[in-house]
Amino acid sequence: MQLRADGKAGGESLKRLFAKGLVANAVNPKVVLFFLSFLPQFVVASQGQVEWQLGLLGLAFTAQAALLFGLLGFFSGSVGAWLNRRPKAGLWLDRLAGIVFIGLGIRIFVSR
Repeated sequence: MQLRADGKAGGESLKRLFAKGLVANAVNPKVVLFFLSFLPQFVVASQGQVEWQLGLLGLAFTAQAALLFGLLGFFSGSVGAWLNRRPKAGLWLDRLAGIVFIGLGIRIFVSR
């Protein structure tokens, strides 16, 4: 899909595409499982309002993800060119992400 100069991609506005992405992530079971397994460790039950704490943590995570992915989308041409010049960099980035997620999983497993 190519972005045109008038701010539309494939006949849909950027706002509509963004909304579709939000809905797709909201109903993605992997995202729900991530929130249910990762965020509760940051909730302080003694402070009450556990639902609000989880909601705020979820909103903070969503806001930072939207910012980071928005920046990645904005700079995707530059990042893609950089990765094309350094093919092994993409492989190392994939490995690093895998190590981070494995580490988080081990931490959750050990803490219980």
